[in-house]
Amino acid sequence: MALVFLSSSQMRCLLLIVASLCVVSAVRGDGGTEAGAILRGSPSRKLLQTVTVCPIDFSAQDYSAVTTVCESTRPNLTRCCDAFTTYACAYAEYINNPTTNCWRNLITYLTLAGNYPEQLFQSCMKTNLCIAPSPVPMPAHLVGPGGDP
Repeated sequence: MALVFLSSSQMRCLLLIVASLCVVSAVRGDGGTEAGAILRGSPSRKLLQTVTVCPIDFSAQDYSAVTTVCESTRPNLTRCCDAFTTYACAYAEYINNPTTNCWRNLITYLTLAGNYPEQLFQSCMKTNLCIAPSPVPMPAHLVGPGGDP
């Protein structure tokens, strides 16, 4: 059996052909790959868990039940968590549903409405029974050191 030695230009050409074949085989699929979808201009990500839009518009809610009790400048954790629980328990069915983005929306809009520190209401989740912790990973800027919210 004879060994074939390729020059560097032949080796580059061979690598280019192999790389092209890899891209073409990825593109030929059903669009479920990044490469195939990008070339066709269609969405491509297939998530393990699909999150649907929350049926409650938390951007239009009245958060005064929390904002009048919980001061943004010097929040008292006990008072803030009690007010949060009272408010959020009415929406527990939606917030605990892992197929919606209700949990994230509630926390986001409440934090904005009261100008609260981002992690204030995350700490309430450890003690409140009507609200289960979010089954969907929280954004990195909302997660504290060590992965705790």
